[in-house]
Amino acid sequence: MAQELSHEEFARAGKQAGLQVWRIEKLELVPVPESAYGDFYVGDAYLVLHTAKASSGFTYRLHFWLGKECSQDESTAAAIFTVQMDDYLGGKPVQNRELQGYESTDFVGYFKGGLKYKVSDASGSMRVTVVAEENPFSMAMLLSEECFILDHGAAKKIFVWKGKDANPQERKAAMKTAEEFLQQMNYSTSTQIRVSQGKEPAHLLSLFRDKPLIIYKNGTSKKGGQAPAPPIRLFQVRRNLASITRIVEVDVNANSLNSNDVFVLKLQQNDGYIWIGKGASQEEEKGAQYVASVLKCKTVRIQEGEEPDEFWNSLGGKKDYQTSPLLETLAEDHPPRLYGCSNKTGRFIIEEVPGELTQDDLAEDDVMLLDAWEQIFIWIGKDANEVEKTESLKSGKTDLMDDFVITQHGHY
Repeated sequence: MAQELSHEEFARAGKQAGLQVWRIEKLELVPVPESAYGDFYVGDAYLVLHTAKASSGFTYRLHFWLGKECSQDESTAAAIFTVQMDDYLGGKPVQNRELQGYESTDFVGYFKGGLKYKVSDASGSMRVTVVAEENPFSMAMLLSEECFILDHGAAKKIFVWKGKDANPQERKAAMKTAEEFLQQMNYSTSTQIRVSQGKEPAHLLSLFRDKPLIIYKNGTSKKGGQAPAPPIRLFQVRRNLASITRIVEVDVNANSLNSNDVFVLKLQQNDGYIWIGKGASQEEEKGAQYVASVLKCKTVRIQEGEEPDEFWNSLGGKKDYQTSPLLETLAEDHPPRLYGCSNKTGRFIIEEVPGELTQDDLAEDDVMLLDAWEQIFIWIGKDANEVEKTESLKSGKTDLMDDFVITQHGHY
């Protein structure tokens, strides 16, 4: 190894599994403390090394990130350091160039708290913005084990999107961060809207440029960061009564199938199947073609009941699955409405849960109010705090005097 290719930071690189981040400062490579991982100054360039254990040693993903306002010298220095670190690690790293606003899914997945762009204003103070409209929403690569904050500044709305597998601590942190973000950005008249996975309102989905929303399994909350994509994957494509198409990665198992939907089965060699359920729509099939293109998967179209052996073998064998038709009844004169009651942001708020209601909408760390028109049910999550319990009871009594029912989590 030539001496000029060596740098004192290279000796620290890739020694153990995990993530390492360096920032280019005055054309030098400077380590970023772990507490600042995910924060990127738009006027700078960074190196990000992800190290994973393998059967023999380690594998590496080496990224260099360029902010929109970084100089040509910094961009060049980042590229040079990337090549030199690659050489130092024996040519093993897979290299990626990352541009602000167009980061790869793997890169974004390394950072549990998401990406935050930092910009200095005239006073020298820092303004923090969450990855938003500059990131290509059309990819919609949200992770079911995470929470995301989406800033729709033009409409004065902050969406807090909660993945169905996100834990209570992540939901609480996301809501608090959104509240702080509203204050930092001086969005005094903006609204914070909590959205659960599968309950996205139309005005949120419209931000994804008319392309289906894709929800991926295996977020970044597990130890070790972003889990590698499995060799075989299964995606469910469903279009609801509001004509919104959603695509969700589900367990690779035959009992995940549903006759009312379309599924994409991706196999190891980037081939696979588009499975058309008997009750599926043409729009759902279009959504399946879209996700197949995102996955770069060459698929064969098959109808339910005409599956080849390879299809069932890839799903672990043929099993029972949902075959009942969807019930499409007319809306009631007074449909039930569900509200979440929480003080996770530091102030007590009540927000309506949008969309078709299911038991999955009950948040264990909140109190929920179900307005059934003639009665109000108060459901108390097992992790709800005393303030939420007290204030929710007051709200229930105010709305419907004494005609309400209290239900504890786990007692239905």
